[in-house]
Amino acid sequence: MKLPTKLLNEEEFVMTAGIVGTAKDGKTHVRTAKGLILAVRAAGCLLEPQEGDTVLLVENSYGGGYILTVLERDEKKTAVVDIPGTVAIKAGGGLTIAGEDVNLTGREQVYIATPVFNLRSRESSVETINLNIKGKHLLADLKSAKTVLGSLESSVGRLVERITRYYARIDELADMRYKRLRCFVSETLFMKGRDVNVRAEGHINMDGKKINMG
Repeated sequence: MKLPTKLLNEEEFVMTAGIVGTAKDGKTHVRTAKGLILAVRAAGCLLEPQEGDTVLLVENSYGGGYILTVLERDEKKTAVVDIPGTVAIKAGGGLTIAGEDVNLTGREQVYIATPVFNLRSRESSVETINLNIKGKHLLADLKSAKTVLGSLESSVGRLVERITRYYARIDELADMRYKRLRCFVSETLFMKGRDVNVRAEGHINMDGKKINMG
């Protein structure tokens, strides 16, 4: 609702209170002591008025007005902060959002940018179709981990592992191809199979204090 500039003076507006009725096309019926007013929500009224709310408004001589704020409402109703257009929240100090349940929903995307990002939770769950992680360093410190994958492909330039115990069970085929392979066992090396084939295009060297075959 746009009012002529000449009406924007103290004498043309009367402040009053009323009860919100039905709303349509951005205009709300408000019942006051003088009668019914067709009002719109002022830009500074962040809380969306709902039917049955007690509101503070200013009335003009044309039977219209602006809803300035919500004074009282049923606590069982959900409070909605409805702001048209693009909104920016800026704080010179800290900013805290606290609630029993906090939901962030973006119709297109949710973007977070900060020099340091900390997330603390007793339990976390992430569900996504595609997950992309890019960075320079990754540190994971976990007491235990379990992964279930349909398939896994990895490309590593250099891999260093230190394992206390290693157990692997492959039900079908393990195909490993190396350009060079060195295996050092400080104590016992045991290999067993129904059929064992060792082939070399060049020489096979066996050296030991005692070699038993057969």
